[in-house]
Amino acid sequence: MEIISLASGSSGNCYLIKQGKDVLMIEAGLSKKKLKESLWDNNILVADIETCLISHHHQDHIKSAKFLSNHGVTIILPKTDRKAPLKHPTRKDRVCYLEGGKIYKNKHFVVRGMELEHNGTYNLGYLVKHIQSKEQLFYATDTMYIRYKANNINYYLIEVNYQKKYLEEAIKDGIAERANTRRVRKTHMSLETAIEFFKQQDLSKTKEIWLLHLSERNCNPDEVKEEIQKVTGVEVYLA
Repeated sequence: MEIISLASGSSGNCYLIKQGKDVLMIEAGLSKKKLKESLWDNNILVADIETCLISHHHQDHIKSAKFLSNHGVTIILPKTDRKAPLKHPTRKDRVCYLEGGKIYKNKHFVVRGMELEHNGTYNLGYLVKHIQSKEQLFYATDTMYIRYKANNINYYLIEVNYQKKYLEEAIKDGIAERANTRRVRKTHMSLETAIEFFKQQDLSKTKEIWLLHLSERNCNPDEVKEEIQKVTGVEVYLA
């Protein structure tokens, strides 16, 4: 698989998963204009994308979902968001609703939803398998922790939003209010929690780990990459 990060963070999230000519999108948090430009820069057309997986209905994950569905891309949404995100005109035949433990399948990929913890918002992670190559990818973001163990994962795309020491420094320096840091802890994953997650996984088949949604203020990307790479022994990339 080839992982292409078009955007990652609170201003927008969007990732492409490629296996040969088969393209799967995860998240649609870019504007229509920015999405088209980013796809063009990577020699990909909207018509090349068969399916887009959305984790939850926040705008930094779903901004261009209506545009994509109107152009023939099947949008996968968490089931409890049925009333929330997409407004007319939208091709209803291009919107599917998934819940944790359920499976969606298209011509090239099999996808299983996984319920995550995002402070009251129904949020899905995804286990993705390419049917022909059998390669598997584990995706999870905007969650305070991950309770799943998976076998034979070749690629991880996992949020590491903050480091506790920088969050505490922000409070001491008056940069952040304690109430806001409590919200961050309930909605996003720390480096420390991510390390514990990876310690529980069998990484013998893992080729790459991608770290997502890093906070500009509350973490040091170089430290995060170094720590995860040291714990896992796997090549780490920052989205």
